[in-house]
Amino acid sequence: MLEVSGTNNRLVKALAAKTPQLTPASFSRAQISEAGVGTPQRIPTLRRGCLLRDRHRCVVTRKFDIQEAEDRLAKDGTDFKDDDRGSLLPESDAMAFLEVAHIIPHSLMSLTSIDGEPKLPEHKQMAHKILNMFNPTATALISGTDIDRPMNALTLTQDLHTLFGRFEILFECVGPHTYKIDYVKRDRLLRIVKLPVTRTLYLTPDRNIDPPSVDLLNIQHAIAKTLHLSAAGNFIDKFLRDMEMEGGQVMSDGTSRTYDYVRFKLAA
Repeated sequence: MLEVSGTNNRLVKALAAKTPQLTPASFSRAQISEAGVGTPQRIPTLRRGCLLRDRHRCVVTRKFDIQEAEDRLAKDGTDFKDDDRGSLLPESDAMAFLEVAHIIPHSLMSLTSIDGEPKLPEHKQMAHKILNMFNPTATALISGTDIDRPMNALTLTQDLHTLFGRFEILFECVGPHTYKIDYVKRDRLLRIVKLPVTRTLYLTPDRNIDPPSVDLLNIQHAIAKTLHLSAAGNFIDKFLRDMEMEGGQVMSDGTSRTYDYVRFKLAA
């Protein structure tokens, strides 16, 4: 069994923020304050690719993206259809706002200006070492702009994006592009979505958009399991809840109370 210290557990989970869904303000802030090998500017392109690949549906619930549905309704009226040419009218009251979710978070790989030069901060270097404990090829898979490739992203509802970013749900590969999706704590009482479910992920006909990487999903699975087994898990959960209650969302430039916390724990 892989052993990971409480400090390292806190580091990994604290850095696993939701993928920034960019606004014009956060876009300009990211340009000014952070230089990254994977950049927030690429997220709109990543979102378009993932939505196209995943047929504008959450890979878990299969709910259709309501923003896309509104566009199609405006264009085609009540004859609006999904990507498989089926009518969207029967599911008009069962849609959701969808988001792109990085499997390995964008903030983990981004560079920060240190003494006027773009560098990888010490706490992120430590996080890379932890990733490599799970898979020695992990960092190479998402180096440079590969962090923002569709192979490192899923289309999820907002609620599932939050759970996925907290390592509270995981994907277990059971066949080619097929996963059993379940809560890490299978006896969980409060369930936003009914799980487990088994889903075969969609592929584009010409395979011009990469499917989610099984290697990266296996890493996420391993981290989630390890955090669940650790006594540090409950502490991490409380910290993240407190951070959110205080409005401490992680911004696209990577700044938040999380980083202050990580720096403090590494210095301790």
